[in-house]
Amino acid sequence: LTLGNGARLCIVDLAGRENEKTTGCRGQSLAELSYINRSLFHLTSVIQALSRRPSSRSRVPFRDSKLTLLLSECLQSARASVVA
Repeated sequence: LTLGNGARLCIVDLAGRENEKTTGCRGQSLAELSYINRSLFHLTSVIQALSRRPSSRSRVPFRDSKLTLLLSECLQSARASVVA
């Protein structure tokens, strides 16, 4: 969402992390659950890299998952980010 003053607001609803053992998922559902959990892990890595980026010029791993690649523009251009 682009506001009149040029500010951008990105709202993303992310699935919660689920434990593979307690959900009892099998087959395709288990594979999807695994992909969701892996993407959330990579999102955590990106946010950690962005939080320390000014002090150390380390690489931000946006290309490690489709989720982080899709969110890269919002995360890179953000002056302030809230993840809840």
